[in-house]
Amino acid sequence: MCHEAALRAAVLARDLSMECCATGNLATLAVQTADMAENGAATAQALLERYRRLCEHQSDDAGVASALMQLGELASLTGEADRASEFYSTAMQESSQLGEEPAVNSAKCSVAIVSGGQGLGDALRALQQETQ
Repeated sequence: MCHEAALRAAVLARDLSMECCATGNLATLAVQTADMAENGAATAQALLERYRRLCEHQSDDAGVASALMQLGELASLTGEADRASEFYSTAMQESSQLGEEPAVNSAKCSVAIVSGGQGLGDALRALQQETQ
């Protein structure tokens, strides 16, 4: 895979900027294609955490916010709504500090979806119990 080759080349070249870019791309691909029944979610999680650390090391605040949004998406996909909400909220704060209004709005929307999903699930369970 070309993303993996790019990551290998970056590591061999000891180029943190290139490694950050390659890790971010590989992480995005891992989230999009993660097989949640296998180790796909764990692989995506590890890549995203590495991407986040690389962005922090380079003072790339926009990259950190992006990593947090993707960590939120992954947590949401794996049914961890509270954790997803935390990641999205932190991403919203980071994006707000950067003045990135579209990213702030995206994070707000994601928090609302995750929060609404939690409430909907609770309401459906309560309704199901009432009808039994």
